[in-house]
This record gives sequence, structure tokens and C-alpha cells, in this order.
Amino acid sequence: MATIDDTKINGKNRVEDKPVNIDRYQDLDGVSMKKLEAGLWYLEHRELFFKILIGALIAIAVATWTNTLWNFGYYLFKGMNEDEALIRQLLATRSFDHDYIATLVAHPPIIGPVSVFEVNTGKGLPRYDLYATITNPNPRQVGSFDYSFKSAAGELADARSFLLPGETKVLLALSIESDRAPENVQLAIQSISWRRLGARELPDWEAYRNERLNIETSDIKFTPARSSGLSEKLNVSDLSFSITNKSAYNFWQADAVILLYNRGQLAGVNRYRLERFKSGETRRVEMSMTGGANRADEIRIVPEIDILDKNNYFGFEAAGQ
Repeated sequence: MATIDDTKINGKNRVEDKPVNIDRYQDLDGVSMKKLEAGLWYLEHRELFFKILIGALIAIAVATWTNTLWNFGYYLFKGMNEDEALIRQLLATRSFDHDYIATLVAHPPIIGPVSVFEVNTGKGLPRYDLYATITNPNPRQVGSFDYSFKSAAGELADARSFLLPGETKVLLALSIESDRAPENVQLAIQSISWRRLGARELPDWEAYRNERLNIETSDIKFTPARSSGLSEKLNVSDLSFSITNKSAYNFWQADAVILLYNRGQLAGVNRYRLERFKSGETRRVEMSMTGGANRADEIRIVPEIDILDKNNYFGFEAAGQ
């Protein structure tokens, strides 16, 4: 009996049934199975992604509007009142008008005329004292400047000084030797620099100044030359006075500018320097003055201290030192 070959039917090879391995699938267009699986996963979860996105947008909107409504409510019930109070305070304290801006700019000093006083020493060439004033019109500006006295013949003297806010300062050049009286003498400011005192640095300038320039003079005695018993050729007058530092500060250097008047007219000038002038200290000053001020009926002594120079102060010593 003949047998039939199962591998051939009708003269053709028979394909056996085998399981399909999908991992071995290769697309001719280059799309792998992993990409297909990712695409299927996205399609299955697309609705979930959409819901997550909507939820996130809603959360952002809620947070933003909550913050906006909170800030608006705070401003409505409290912020508006705070703004009104701030505006009232600004209007009450200082307006930025022309007058206020002008105080920020330093104006040039006002220079007075020069007076010349002959000083007769009795020997050598005649000598002369020069006097002038300079005024600081600025209430919050302090100046440092170089100056000189000049005559028709040339420069007579030069120096450097300071100018406190609002101060009218006396400038002196003493005992200038010259064969004849200087003519047409003028005070020339060579250079000046300004520094503004800020409100934080010195909130109350007047109180600061008055506390430190609390210098008092007393027991002033002036003996004219004709009564001094000295030679008439010298024309020497005697001046004595007491000066007290009533401030709470010690000064390395303090000057006393001495102005002698006769019938309301300035008749003579001088200067006396005090070193290490301590708080609470009283000193008796005795000095001689030459010149034509032997008929002085009024004497003014003006303290001159650089109270803005921190190096001009010294501390208190321990007891027993």
C-alpha cells in the first residue's frame, strides 16, 4: 500500500504551522516595534494626559487669582490708607520745589571789604594788621578754602581756612611788614571746596554747633598805652581776660579772635591761640597789643574752632594723669 508524504500536497511543499515572533518584525519604512508600542500607549492614555493638563491650568489660575484678589483686598482696605498717610507726610515735611533744590547747591561766599591797621613796634619797618570777613550763605554746606590779601603792589599774605555753615568768619593777617601803608587791599579766594552736611550725618546743625562753641569770656580788662607806663614810642596796650570752655569737649586747638572797637568803629585786631583747651577749663589770658587801638571802649572776643574736624578733639584723661 502506498504511503502519502504529508510534506507534499499536489506536488507542492506544505508550510508547517509555527508560532509568530512579533519581536522579529521589521518594517521596511524604519518604524520599530518600540515606537509602535509607545504610540499605542499614548493613544490609550491621551485622555488622561488631557485631564492632567486641564487640572494643572485650573490650579495655576486658582493660585494666581487668589493672590490677585488677596492683594486687591489688602490695598482696598489698608493700602489706600497707607498711601494717603505717606502723601500727607511728604507734603508736610518737604516739597521738592525750587527753594528746596536751591539748598542742595552751594552758593559762593560773600566777601567783605578789607581794613588796614597800622602797628607801631618802635623798630624796623612799619607793620600792619589786615582784617576782612567772609560769610557762608549756605545753611548745610561747609567750605575749605585758600585765600590771600592782595594790594596794588602784590600779594601780602596767604593762608588756608574753613567756613562753617551760615558762619561769618573773620580773616586776619597780622604784623605785615611794609615801608608804606598798603593801598587797595582786597581779599582773594584762591580755591574753595564745599561739602554738604547730610541730615543723617547732622540732623540738627544748630544744636551741634551751639554745644561745641559754648565758649565764654569774662573779666575783660584793657589798659591803653598812655596808662601802661611804657615808652610812648612803643604804643603798647595791655589786654587780659578769662576764657572758659563750657562745652563737653576737649579741643587740641582753639583760637580767640580779638576785635577792639572805639565808638562803634573797628580800631584794632588780634588773635590768641589756646592749645589743649579742656572741657570745663578756665584760662586767664594776658597779652600786649601794639597799634592805634589805645582808645578802645568795646572789646569782642570771638571763638574760632574747627568743630567739624574730628582730629581737633581729644579724649578725657584718667584721674591722676
